[in-house]
Amino acid sequence: ANATAGFELFAEPPGSRDDDCDRVMKCGDAKEWSTKHSSNLIERYGVLLLRPPFPRVWNNLFDAWSLASASIYPDAVDHFAPILAPVLCGMRHHERDGLFLSARFLCMHFHMHYLMCARTNLDSSSTTSTDFRNDVATQLLGLVNMEAAEQYRHLVRTVMGEEGGTTSVWKHDAKRLALQSLWATLKAAIVGMQGVQSVPEDALRLLSRLQDMVGEWGQEKGLV
Repeated sequence: ANATAGFELFAEPPGSRDDDCDRVMKCGDAKEWSTKHSSNLIERYGVLLLRPPFPRVWNNLFDAWSLASASIYPDAVDHFAPILAPVLCGMRHHERDGLFLSARFLCMHFHMHYLMCARTNLDSSSTTSTDFRNDVATQLLGLVNMEAAEQYRHLVRTVMGEEGGTTSVWKHDAKRLALQSLWATLKAAIVGMQGVQSVPEDALRLLSRLQDMVGEWGQEKGLV
């Protein structure tokens, strides 16, 4: 289920669509963060602004997807830390849209180096002695993210139709279709590496009921 959220993030990367859509969805081409002062002096900060469609919604979905993805590791709590770091949580809704991903990439860069050093030092594939995996929680996170991803897809497509017209929608749908085969290959590779434990039948039935409840709530609110 979490792969659905991953595909929506993959299908809507930072970048410009067209002027009308960019204005509404607050997306655009990557550019350096800078400030123009009254003296016409431009102060450059050396930080890229990366803006996907509806940046704050995309950022929230990206973090939720990351949490579900990280929950499959025995040392999941160590993976949660860089995702939930206060500085990153603040960046998700920063008044300057586009700062989040640059900060996220930098944080993950440090985290990956920490993991390599810690696992080498411990001579183990896990940094914790306790196995923090919980397949039911992972599946539940995935179901919630799948619903959020569907709402995001619907939001982007609606704006594309309203601001860009039928041609923009056709181009958007064609792009998604072309990406689906590539995503299927990536998904198969990721699943092959995860080794997720099997989920009990009673837990699957519970998750199925929860999925129906989440879907009904989305329809009731007019989100799907």
